[in-house]
Amino acid sequence: MDLEPKQSEQDRIREIRRICGEYLEPLASAMDRSADFPLETLKLLGEFGFLGLQVPEEYKGCFSGDAYYYSVIEAMAETSPAHALTVISHSLCCRLIRDFGTDSQKAAYLSGLATGRIMGAVCMTEAGAGSDLNSIRTRAVKRKNRYVIDGRKLFITNGGFADVFVVLASTSDQDGPFTKSLFIVPKTSKGIRSGKKEMKLGFRGADTREVILDGVDVRSDLLLGREGNGLIQMARAMEGSRLAVAAMALGLAERSRRLALKSVRFQEKDGTSEAVLEGHRMLLAETATEIMCVRLLIKRAAEVQAEGKPVTDLAAMAKWFSAETAMRAASNTLQILAMTEDRHHREAERLFRDAKLCGIIEGTTEIQKKIVARFAFTGD
Repeated sequence: MDLEPKQSEQDRIREIRRICGEYLEPLASAMDRSADFPLETLKLLGEFGFLGLQVPEEYKGCFSGDAYYYSVIEAMAETSPAHALTVISHSLCCRLIRDFGTDSQKAAYLSGLATGRIMGAVCMTEAGAGSDLNSIRTRAVKRKNRYVIDGRKLFITNGGFADVFVVLASTSDQDGPFTKSLFIVPKTSKGIRSGKKEMKLGFRGADTREVILDGVDVRSDLLLGREGNGLIQMARAMEGSRLAVAAMALGLAERSRRLALKSVRFQEKDGTSEAVLEGHRMLLAETATEIMCVRLLIKRAAEVQAEGKPVTDLAAMAKWFSAETAMRAASNTLQILAMTEDRHHREAERLFRDAKLCGIIEGTTEIQKKIVARFAFTGD
């Protein structure tokens, strides 16, 4: 990897920002216009360690704590949000195999995932079963030492080019918390294929597709963890993934703030009235304050994670508040730029569209509020 592990975390983040600015930022606008992900950048992401952020060093990764992971995602989102979302999806796949896989499963997949030799994705969402994963209809039927999986998954990031999927499927005819299981499904498995590409409002450069499982034959040794524990495993892994989305939203908000600040400084020199400037400064003050609150929430959650404790409530708070902060920051920036013929209008519009999706992916804002309310009323 290009980044020396012995560097201080501050130095590594500074280098990450330089790399993102040099290699990813120039691609962001074109990716949004074309709605295509540049596959040639996957090699670069692997070389610089972006794909091994959730993989231990023993498997060629560079995991050094979740706080560092979130800082990298924030830096990526400031320059190319679609790349940040791509890495988040890949990293969730890595995290699930890292935390719940057997030694042989880890040996088979983690090194390839860390280096970018293979790419990962996670298949959860279905029609009518987005935030409520207990309602999924994908079935995995056991036959001797194998499982046969049938179903359709929607909105799968990296769905068009992933080499390995972690798939959530029902392994029981009953409903309940212990009726779902996770499976590692290689793309080479007969019966799995990528479906139509989704044309999204935001994060258009990220590859998001339907994934179809039609009688996919999976060996029983590719069951991830114990049968029936899929929802529990996913819930624990999603804590980190939601915080990564919060960090992504934070990066979007920070980018919006910087665009607005540049515009206000230009307006100050261009003779804009003091009354208008004062209003714009108030908008910037709101954005800066909310960004600081999000950053502190993520920092606190990462500290609790480092202690090995659950962060269900903190992850929900950060995910909810960061998504709304990103939306308000982008909206404020558009309002400020409306006073000028600023060349950054299109970027601000893209940030607004991307920010909207932050309140939907990895669990809607409404679901996050329900989680927070549960903890608030029980005192847990």
